[in-house]
Amino acid sequence: MPALDVSFRHEFINLFARLNRRFEQFCSLDLPTGASEEFLARLRAEQVNGVHRLTPLMLIGMVLNIGILYAVFFGHTNTVYLTLWAVVSSGIALGGLRGWYRSRGRPPRQTASIRSLKRATIQAAIMALIWSYTHMLFFLQQIGHEQMLVIAAVIAGMMGAGGFWSTDAAMGASSISAVV
Repeated sequence: MPALDVSFRHEFINLFARLNRRFEQFCSLDLPTGASEEFLARLRAEQVNGVHRLTPLMLIGMVLNIGILYAVFFGHTNTVYLTLWAVVSSGIALGGLRGWYRSRGRPPRQTASIRSLKRATIQAAIMALIWSYTHMLFFLQQIGHEQMLVIAAVIAGMMGAGGFWSTDAAMGASSISAVV
């Protein structure tokens, strides 16, 4: 039995290694092929710096939209789910804003690894998941046409803002569009 356990563990580790390589390829799709590693590191740094500049605007807008949706839907849908969604979503946004606030005094990055682009892509996908869950939370309830219009407008706005926010890291913008 231990031999089977070791074999299974080895296959499991290989699966994660393959997935990691595929994800790195996905995050590197917009980078020029054949360029030196030094050039690619500087280009990745510019992508990360571009996303970093727009982070506070995006996250403040996210918190404001959460507040708007909470005010519009309070009393019209399940208050427990609404409050849970608002607390979790706001917590993620405010945590990101706190991270940006801590790092704002640092000089801009001169180089960046593929890992930083992977992290930006994952963060963009998490934000997209928050907004894609929103329509399920509200549209499955009995709500009026006015509330449907509000939620559709906010989700479309957040999708556009998320794409704009992560345009410097094209794979982040792709992950937002794909998830939502």
